[in-house]
Amino acid sequence: MAQSGSAHPKPDGISPQQRQRLQKAKLSALVRDHSGTESIATESIATESIEVRGALTGLMFPGGTAYLLTDFGTPGAVAGAMSWALKAGSESMVMFVDFDAPLAARFARYFSRSSGSGSGMLATEVRAVQGAGSIAIEVEARTAEALSEPAPAGLLAALGDQGLEVVHEHGITRGEVLGLEVARLVTWPAETGGDGQLHLEVGVGRFDRDAVWAVNDGNDLTGALADTVAMVRQNRYPGAPPHPMQRLARERWLRAMVLENPEVIGVSTLQAVGMTIEAAGMKDAHPAGAFGLDLHGEQVVVVTSVGFDLAAVPLAADLRDALAPSARLLLAVPSVDLHPMQQQLASMLDPIAEIVAVDPPWT
Repeated sequence: MAQSGSAHPKPDGISPQQRQRLQKAKLSALVRDHSGTESIATESIATESIEVRGALTGLMFPGGTAYLLTDFGTPGAVAGAMSWALKAGSESMVMFVDFDAPLAARFARYFSRSSGSGSGMLATEVRAVQGAGSIAIEVEARTAEALSEPAPAGLLAALGDQGLEVVHEHGITRGEVLGLEVARLVTWPAETGGDGQLHLEVGVGRFDRDAVWAVNDGNDLTGALADTVAMVRQNRYPGAPPHPMQRLARERWLRAMVLENPEVIGVSTLQAVGMTIEAAGMKDAHPAGAFGLDLHGEQVVVVTSVGFDLAAVPLAADLRDALAPSARLLLAVPSVDLHPMQQQLASMLDPIAEIVAVDPPWT
């Protein structure tokens, strides 16, 4: 039996302290292999200050270079590594990545300017862990967004009749209420027993859609859609009493607000666009994108984010690069979520990103 106050081991049987020691040893070995130095004096090690999607990140700062080790090359890991290196006053950073190193390199390359804090440019190298050493890697290219066939007018009318926001992203047409998905048009693949046609599915999330379909036994879902929309509208509106519906997909709720009133962020016209990486699930924080024209008729990419989301700036940069690399980039966040590190990262993009504070619609 573990003693009182001892650390609880993770499911793999390794406690956080044991994992930290292992990560520190692994990082030291990678630095020695990369630099050709037998002895590395570790001035700092941290694994709790930056945690991305369950993967602990090991950090070390010998000399003037920041060396970091992360399990996954996510945009959040890249931004987290940079934020740590900037706080440490480093002028260069080497990031060792176990999985998806080319993805990490893709996001890291956007940060090519001075940090804006007087500490100069943060030169970054991303390397893939291979055995006891590491190798240089090439930047991962984005895959083309899947295009869907135009939706039948009848299905689109079903969404429009309920007054839903109709959003087309990643080849999927969704019907949303203040950014919360309540319906989508889904093709049932013939290879899995479907008819290859588009169908209306109703519900908040995949499991809810499956349940609604089962209850209705494949019959017309117009009534089920009306019921779902009514339920969401009863609990999701500005100033509504606290309810789980209020907390879901707030980034998309914020986007819905600026799509309806783009002038609040100094923009003329906007339309919703999908981010270059989709959210893992409805409950996961994930920025939402839009593309349009500013008040001067220039192209503008807008990304809405809620909370201090480390991934927001690199994801916003990736979206701009995919749509219009020279366009203005605005990151709209609630006033209470403004964070100096996010502003510092935004200043390192080329062109820089502007962070705009807005009053969130759920207050």
